[in-house]
Amino acid sequence: KLLEGTSDRYPINGITLGKRIELLDNAIKKWSGYKRTNILRQSKQELIAGYLNIEIKKNIYTSADSVRIILEHRNMQQVNLQVSKLNCPAENLDDIRLHDAEDYKGLLYKVGKQNVVNQPQYGKVYKLKEEKQYQHYHDTLSLANLPVGVYLIQISNPKKVKDIRYSLLFVSNVRGVILTSPEDKIRLVAVDANSGLPIPNAKVKVTNSGKVYDCNEKGEALIPYNEKKSKSTGEFFVYTDDDQAFPSMSNNLYRPNVEHPSASDRVALFTDRNLYRPGQ
Repeated sequence: KLLEGTSDRYPINGITLGKRIELLDNAIKKWSGYKRTNILRQSKQELIAGYLNIEIKKNIYTSADSVRIILEHRNMQQVNLQVSKLNCPAENLDDIRLHDAEDYKGLLYKVGKQNVVNQPQYGKVYKLKEEKQYQHYHDTLSLANLPVGVYLIQISNPKKVKDIRYSLLFVSNVRGVILTSPEDKIRLVAVDANSGLPIPNAKVKVTNSGKVYDCNEKGEALIPYNEKKSKSTGEFFVYTDDDQAFPSMSNNLYRPNVEHPSASDRVALFTDRNLYRPGQ
């Protein structure tokens, strides 16, 4: 039981990870001459083995935002951070889940190796402070605001060049707002994420058909539903000539082919005495 698990989140029989390491050290010292003691040595190495992971809870930023990266690590003195820009639009990249080397190969296959910039836009070595080899630590790495674009984040262990963690980051000032409208059409408004104002003459690409719609001077585009049973147009890629870094957005507006009228009773109770009540 003492050899199971590698964190203190769920202590085994109330014994913490530090205490387990201490028990293993005592057992290794006491029975160092026995061959089977190698099992204990291997178990200790597993408990203190280097660990590295990154998490970007919000992977869409504007060019005015600073970027926060959550770093989880164990038994590491420093990490290398590299930020590289991809020479490709964000369309259809939001479904890529990046973590390790195999995921990175999938990204290269999808966007093309030539579209990954070899020269990093940003690079830095972070020294980490760890008091105990076996303990997991969480740190926040902050990046200054980045120009509009799609970025590849790489965090690596200098001692193990192949031990790299990856993530995608989208920096865009374009956002899309989807609204319903009459006559089986969707009203999509392209807005600036910083000012909230409409973006005149932006473009909207419908992923199902590949058709591109031009927004008017108010940043609006009317997009008809398709003829499929779900009455859904799929996803929209909203962009401008200078900003193609906002990922495709889902259309969650569905209309059934046959509408079934229904009625229901609803009651709203207001307790705010400041509300106007006739006769009071």
